Amino acid sequence: MLAIVLGPPAVFLPIALAIMFVSFIWPRAGLQILVISWFFPYALSESMGLFPADLVLFCTAGGYTAKSLALGRWPVRKTPLNLWILLWVAALLTSALFALDLPMALKNWLRHVQLFLLFYTIVGLVEKADIRNTVGTFLGLCLTFSPWNIFEFVRAGGAIRAFGPAHVLFSGFLALAGTFATAAFLFADSARERTLWAFALCVLVGGQMANESRGAMIQMVSGMLFATGMAYRWSRMHKFETIRRRIASLLVVGAIAAIVVLLVAAPLVTNVLVRYSSQEGNPHATAQMRLFLWSSALRMFVQHPFFGVGLAQQDVLGEILPFMKYNPLYLHVRGLGFHNSMIGYLAETGIVGSVLLFMLLVAALRVGRGLLPRMRDPHQAMWLVGIWSIVFVIVTRYLYEGHIFYSVSGMITVTFFAFLIALRRQWESIVPPESR
Repeated sequence: MLAIVLGPPAVFLPIALAIMFVSFIWPRAGLQILVISWFFPYALSESMGLFPADLVLFCTAGGYTAKSLALGRWPVRKTPLNLWILLWVAALLTSALFALDLPMALKNWLRHVQLFLLFYTIVGLVEKADIRNTVGTFLGLCLTFSPWNIFEFVRAGGAIRAFGPAHVLFSGFLALAGTFATAAFLFADSARERTLWAFALCVLVGGQMANESRGAMIQMVSGMLFATGMAYRWSRMHKFETIRRRIASLLVVGAIAAIVVLLVAAPLVTNVLVRYSSQEGNPHATAQMRLFLWSSALRMFVQHPFFGVGLAQQDVLGEILPFMKYNPLYLHVRGLGFHNSMIGYLAETGIVGSVLLFMLLVAALRVGRGLLPRMRDPHQAMWLVGIWSIVFVIVTRYLYEGHIFYSVSGMITVTFFAFLIALRRQWESIVPPESR
């Protein structure tokens, strides 16, 4: 697939080297290239699990680190997450040392270290303009590819799940983009901007419906509700009645749109419901496979409660543990991961790693606390609510989704954690209205 998209190696290699070179000498441009690479998750090496985003990450982080050291600055900045990151990475390494397949566990541990390398690069690198440009690139690509989903879904009469070039990752992208678009609509300065954001929101929701990812739909709805709740709080703090009227109009328009979709696209909805109902009784349906994965993870945790079985040991232990090896479902779930970050890390890192990860996620979510009273300007409030709501979606995704700290999904996690911290650092000088 990568060869089809990018051409033969003779063409691809110079392009790749040029991108890596630009990312190294100009890390801010590297951050934009990194976002673009998320939408093309085609493996450069299946055996190594190496993606284009990994190369861009290393070059961007390497360029930032080299420039920081050349200027006499330590590249790791102080953040509210430092302690929990350090403790969790140490816990991951401890768990890896207990793993049956030590090289695989250490490789996966380095994957996590790589993510926090990106985190500190962004914290030290970005300014508000960089955040605006990066989020704009992310939203623009989501809006570009979402109609592709809708077209494929409608053309197939609702008989397929349409994901587009970014495959299954795109459903998570849309959840985050829809969350930010909700905040942007509520805080828009003019009727023209609100109209544009409302249209964007419809396109993003349509793309999400086309891929039929239930978990991603929950993420999008929860993010929209969080953004709406924070906007409502801000409007009460600053006596901004307009926001409340926009919230009411958003709810009304959303209800009308849902009714129209059900009436106009009734055949598509029927096809989707028929396909889901046909999975009942099918031993290979998604629900049965996930229940098997989760129960296997919990049994691993019971056997190794403190430090877990080690990172990325599911396939190795699946060939040994009788309750996995001799279950007919195992042939269909091998290599899929546990499909739940909370249960997966509980099995892999035990109580120690899971508690530290929980504290890290709570600390990330708390970064946005206390900033709403400082935001008198609706534009500033929009950026705070938008980024904070995305962090909320990522943190709550940990409870029911998988891979929030792996590969491209992990890059998105630490990127928005870093954005929220960068925004807080820029706005901490704003005096709360109560103290004036």
